[in-house]
Amino acid sequence: MSNNIDYKSIIHTFVDDISNNPDNIGISVKEEEKNVNIDISADNDDIARLIGKEGRVANSLREIMGVLGKDNEKFIHVHFIERNKIETK
Repeated sequence: MSNNIDYKSIIHTFVDDISNNPDNIGISVKEEEKNVNIDISADNDDIARLIGKEGRVANSLREIMGVLGKDNEKFIHVHFIERNKIETK
């Protein structure tokens, strides 16, 4: 696989269908030598949907991204950040 992967697009592929407001999903990707940190931010109700009951959705997404990272010799870390209504103004 290529080392030039668009992690943001891959994440959007999964989270946009789950979210009530996909336009309000924020994704930031920070690549370092062997690590890729992905922060997914959304409003309170969407974060709950993205994490899922007992973290099942979040863990599945982490597993998928982990396989992608392993193929590219990277460790991928996915974090979910709840955006407060005040911060979005």
